[in-house]
Amino acid sequence: MENSRENLRLSLIIPVRNRPREVSFLLESLVAQSHKDFEVLLIEDGSRETSEAVYSKYRSQLKLAYLVQRHSGPGPARNLGASLARGTHFLFLETDCRLPADLIARYLHWMTENPGFIFAGPPALGKNSRAFAKALHWVETQSRHRNPLELETFNLCIPAPDFHGLGGFRFLSPGEGIDLGIRARARGAEIRVLPELAIERPPARNLITFFTQSFQFGRARAVLQHWHPGSTKLSHRVPAAVLLYSAFLLFLFISILLGGGFSVALLCLLALPAGILLGRVAMQCFEATQDAHVTRLAVLATSVQLSGYGLGYLTESLLWGVRKIKAEETLPQRD
Repeated sequence: MENSRENLRLSLIIPVRNRPREVSFLLESLVAQSHKDFEVLLIEDGSRETSEAVYSKYRSQLKLAYLVQRHSGPGPARNLGASLARGTHFLFLETDCRLPADLIARYLHWMTENPGFIFAGPPALGKNSRAFAKALHWVETQSRHRNPLELETFNLCIPAPDFHGLGGFRFLSPGEGIDLGIRARARGAEIRVLPELAIERPPARNLITFFTQSFQFGRARAVLQHWHPGSTKLSHRVPAAVLLYSAFLLFLFISILLGGGFSVALLCLLALPAGILLGRVAMQCFEATQDAHVTRLAVLATSVQLSGYGLGYLTESLLWGVRKIKAEETLPQRD
């Protein structure tokens, strides 16, 4: 593939690991795009179950390249794709995304109106999403509202010169998009996260997966604080405080059961802030969804998110503070 950027506006870069079925659905949504002036680079990241057959199926319908590397993680896979891409802008996607038919046209419009900007879009739910997916989507949306300019790599468009000037993605997954955004803003880049650039992307399939994702993002946030001192806000530290507070309440509860001298009244009084927090979550969710079942699930998901994120943040902070080890020694690259 020639590394020329003449007349090609957009290169779609997609790392993939053991996801041929997802890749097939994603490429089908790219074939359906109303605007065809883009190329697609699939980077196979050491997969056992490859997407080579999917590539063969769609190579005649898209400007499609298929690259293979040893398993190094999604960040290095994206950097490899960017090193060979020909577009003036790079659009980074994940394999579980589904694009509306006019998304490329929307991106090209915004790229023309605001040259040099970095763009991103939020995730959207599918039309027939179940209550659990709606609850998790609502919880994740609240997190994004608290940190509106934090970039994620499932739907991120950046001018090619800016990406190369930043040195690409660093070894941090998840969190490489947030790190890229912090470095870009430090260089004066303009960032826009636009609802009209939303793409369909499902949330976690169950609470265990959601806890694991939250845990990894908490660990990444602790690493980002060391890489970018001052980048961590109060909202990033709240989950850790909530987790420690919950552990203290659990200690009191166990002490009461064992006759340790603490009163039930004291426990109820100390638990009041937690009840107010979850009650506020319930009221906000019900106001937004008008669905009691979704609201109950959202309260549960919020508890899981706070616990996972807080535990990840505390764990990684302890590792950095006690052992003085590097992020790449502690954070596994996401499959």
